[in-house]
Amino acid sequence: MRKIAHHVKQFYEVDIHNTSVLRWIRRFGEVVAPFVDNLSPNVSGIYHVDEMMVHVKREHTDKGHYQWLWNLMDDTTRFWISSMVSQRRELTDARRVFKDAKRKVKIAKAIIHDGLPSYGKAFQKEFYTAKNPRVRNIRSISVRNQGLNSKVERLNGTMREREKVMRGMQRKETAQQIVDAMRIHYNFVREHQTLQKTPAEKAGIRLDLKNNRVENLIRLAATFKRE
Repeated sequence: MRKIAHHVKQFYEVDIHNTSVLRWIRRFGEVVAPFVDNLSPNVSGIYHVDEMMVHVKREHTDKGHYQWLWNLMDDTTRFWISSMVSQRRELTDARRVFKDAKRKVKIAKAIIHDGLPSYGKAFQKEFYTAKNPRVRNIRSISVRNQGLNSKVERLNGTMREREKVMRGMQRKETAQQIVDAMRIHYNFVREHQTLQKTPAEKAGIRLDLKNNRVENLIRLAATFKRE
């Protein structure tokens, strides 16, 4: 945040505080999330889900000043569907992630995870059905399945790089706001190196954001809110 403030001062001769940058990022997520989460990405239905620890300075749990970030993304498009922060890794937390995904995407063929018991229990509650076609519950924990969940683990690495530079986040609520903003940036602004386009474009979402994708996303979100 301080480097961004320094950049703005150096190139635009405008003095801003680093906390202002943080507020802008949080506000960006608040404004744009309702719009982009209302869109319908054309995804494969094969989803990778994984959790990682994130440093949240002003929260204290049995893990210290840490929370769990749950990430769920599509296999083919790399579209980051769900990003949720929680204190624990229990059944209720995993179900929240799956419910959020079901709200945003209508198709599910397989859920790939690392074998955490909460995933299996949550899958039974949210995706299991006796009718065909059934959603497959794939536990990627054996040598045979090594690397099966690598796509979401790479996403975790991208998130870790950002969090390390920020030296952690402050509170659970603000951490969720920042992560949501990162998810939007990942899907709609940042061109994926492998895809050579954004995950949103790969998923068939054509918004014609042109060069200034951040500003045009805000404009579209504001129009969506008015209408």
